[in-house]
Amino acid sequence: MNYGLLAGATIGMGASALSGGWISAMFHAAGVGTFALVNWLLIERLHAVIGQHIREVQGIEPAALTTSTRMRLLAALSVALVAHTLATLAAAMAHTVRWRGITYKVVPPDGLRLVSYAPFRSTAPPPTRRASF
Repeated sequence: MNYGLLAGATIGMGASALSGGWISAMFHAAGVGTFALVNWLLIERLHAVIGQHIREVQGIEPAALTTSTRMRLLAALSVALVAHTLATLAAAMAHTVRWRGITYKVVPPDGLRLVSYAPFRSTAPPPTRRASF
């Protein structure tokens, strides 16, 4: 939902600006700015909480966040929101699920129906005594 609001505000801002609705574009820009501010505050709070935990458990001072690190974290947070939104939509629209050789069909009122069954077989060779994880 968070990313949907950002996307809507960004698209609305561009459409409003192109059509000459500058007041609407300003409101949409304020939405984008609010999104960035909330995420920046989230990053700062997480850094403070995790830093406190590091000080208590390990007794060392954690590294400070630089401006470039903050910008990269904001970008990564946006990318993660896009990925999670797309994964949720893909899962919601999946009609057939194949897992470990078993195929299920999603039937909305009933749940799942088994379509085909082929037991999972590992193709990896058995581990040797020298193998290590």
